[in-house]
Amino acid sequence: MNRDITSELKKLKSIKPNTSWQKQERAILLKQIEGTARAKSFANFFTCAKEIIGSEAVALMRPAASFAIVVLLIFGGGFFSISAASEATPGSFLYTFKLVSEKTQLKLAYRSEDKVKLGVKFAERRANEINSLVENNNHAEVETVAKTLSEEIVSVQNRLNEINSNDPSAALVLAQDIDTKTAKLRDTLQQVKTALASNTSGATKEINEAIRNINSTGLYALNTIVAAAKGSTDKTTQADVNKRVAAKIKTAKEQISNIESDTELVFSAGLGKSAESIELYQKPQTQAIDKTAAANKIIAEAEELFNAENYTEALNKINASQQLIDEAVEVVEQADQDKKQAEATGVGNQATTSPETVEIENVESQPQVKGVIELNNETGKASATVQGATSAPETIR
Repeated sequence: MNRDITSELKKLKSIKPNTSWQKQERAILLKQIEGTARAKSFANFFTCAKEIIGSEAVALMRPAASFAIVVLLIFGGGFFSISAASEATPGSFLYTFKLVSEKTQLKLAYRSEDKVKLGVKFAERRANEINSLVENNNHAEVETVAKTLSEEIVSVQNRLNEINSNDPSAALVLAQDIDTKTAKLRDTLQQVKTALASNTSGATKEINEAIRNINSTGLYALNTIVAAAKGSTDKTTQADVNKRVAAKIKTAKEQISNIESDTELVFSAGLGKSAESIELYQKPQTQAIDKTAAANKIIAEAEELFNAENYTEALNKINASQQLIDEAVEVVEQADQDKKQAEATGVGNQATTSPETVEIENVESQPQVKGVIELNNETGKASATVQGATSAPETIR
């Protein structure tokens, strides 16, 4: 008797749901979801979603509950089908389902390597969502999505750091993928930032923060790659490192060029304004110019080390330069916010004279634009064109 029961139970493994029935039931359930979305407020659902996320850790302690979450949130066909929410856009009802399903996938991922891969994948989704929002002139959700992207990419770096401590070979494979993908993420957000240049919302600040976190994660990945290749005589490995370090130097140069343009754009508004406005711009402008010049000098040193195939020290210089670049971006970002606030309140909007007829006696309070002009036109070392440039920070060891 027991053998017969066992045999019958084994046969159950071969039973599969009818495909047409699955599709029919899925369509019915999706209509029910849409009806519920209209009847209930988003606030009530969000509370429910938070409870789901918060209870995941407990649920995973129970095999039956864990299996139910897997079925509902990952394998589809039910109320929380990922296929239903995967195309959801920020601000829509199903978008919360999308985020819940992603968090659940991270919770259920057993290996740290899988968590890193998922984190990068989700960060790419956020970047694509931001790009779509801007293309559709829907800026309301950009700030929130950019914050989420920052959190996800920071988590990727933290997990990679943990893996690197325990399994350097696994970390190397992940780092190579992260280095490549963070470069694409940065390019996407840089395009978004350009598109948002004339927008007065807080989105640009969050985009800048996301770019900084992406750069940090990419640099950490490259540090992992270079450290693993140190001492290697394999030509393929060396060629790969050469290519990646060269790309980082190129990116740093592009960042410096962008900061120079942003600096000129933001601070040129102070010319011909009132004394209060000129004083507002003068100090941060000098700081931005000095930091950009120092970063430019360090990148020039990185190039020399790169040409000598000293990739470790070249990367140290790139790391130091990136720190100055980030600081310069923050200075310009804050000055831009101050400028917009001053314009909104009327401070410094009364021009005392035209830019062509600025009086010589006001030179002490005028912004020092000479450094910008020389920095843009000079092809030699940038630090030589800016008076009072800060010295380069110590090399990172």
